[in-house]
Amino acid sequence: MSNLDTKALVGQTLGNNDGKATYIVQELVSANALYTTYQAAHTMIHLKVMIKVFDPSVTSQADFAERFKAQIKALLDLNVPSIVKVFDYGSEQSYFNIVIEYHKSPPLASKLAEEKRLPLPVAIDYGRSLADALGSAAAAGVFHGSLSPHSITISSKRGPLLNDLGLAMLIDTRSLAALLAADRNLIDYAAPEVLRGSSPDALSDQYSLAAIVYEMASGQPPYQSLSSATTAEQHMTAPIPNIAALDPALSVLAPVLMRALAKDAAQRYPNFGEFNQALALALRIPVQGAAVSAPPPAPPPPTLPVSLPLSRPRPLYPKIRLSTLLFVEPPTYGRHDFGANSTRGGNPNRPVVSPPP
Repeated sequence: MSNLDTKALVGQTLGNNDGKATYIVQELVSANALYTTYQAAHTMIHLKVMIKVFDPSVTSQADFAERFKAQIKALLDLNVPSIVKVFDYGSEQSYFNIVIEYHKSPPLASKLAEEKRLPLPVAIDYGRSLADALGSAAAAGVFHGSLSPHSITISSKRGPLLNDLGLAMLIDTRSLAALLAADRNLIDYAAPEVLRGSSPDALSDQYSLAAIVYEMASGQPPYQSLSSATTAEQHMTAPIPNIAALDPALSVLAPVLMRALAKDAAQRYPNFGEFNQALALALRIPVQGAAVSAPPPAPPPPTLPVSLPLSRPRPLYPKIRLSTLLFVEPPTYGRHDFGANSTRGGNPNRPVVSPPP
């Protein structure tokens, strides 16, 4: 629970780092162990924003101010459509805060609570979009560290949006491990190496995203238990549950998640680009309620025999005597007068041919 008096800042004005902008705090939105989120507005241009004010228990840690400035600089330089934009920051009156774009989209956690599970194409599409966003952040040296359905909002225009990027990196690794293990909203998606005290990186974020895709597709996270401590132990030691055991239609997704949820980070996909590609390939495989096997090879075309017996073709026309085809009119030996009107006399102009001797 936050040590900050969450209601005390409502109605107050907070300035940014260089003193050139001020924001009026209007409404309390939510609170957790790291920060409290408020709706606010720029006092000059009346732009709606959201402000996250970090809890004093966090800001009192050694080297917090240095980590804060370094992390905020990287976040300000990020401009990815599927990542909630960080506009400004400040530390007035020891209230370390960041100013982010205003959005009222519901979190993915609410969507899952309402729908239980998402259609496989939707779950994979969300996973690919988030993988692309996390890959862009990792390329800039920024990691999430506490990814969960509560830090993802679903926009009707922009799809899934990544929230709270890099904020878990502001506390030391021991405090982060304790925070993840104690928070029911975070422990279901925590990477085993981060629970052991390692610093979050792209591979631990990949593990968390794979656990979220697992829940989006199946309706439940990989590990479920009554206590957070048991769930943390399962992340570190228990075999990876095969998602196909929950629904055979999800077998096309099983090998992708088995690799991304590997206990050994070195056995996961080397980067978010390859994880994204694997999700895309799974989506193109037809799903019909069972594991899909490769189609059998096509039979070879029939081969003709080396030699074929010759047969005499049947005649196309009836038989005609050769003498009929060679018939010519015989010559006339002498002129015969059968009468002027006779048609039997032949051609009167034909020359008379004498018979042979």
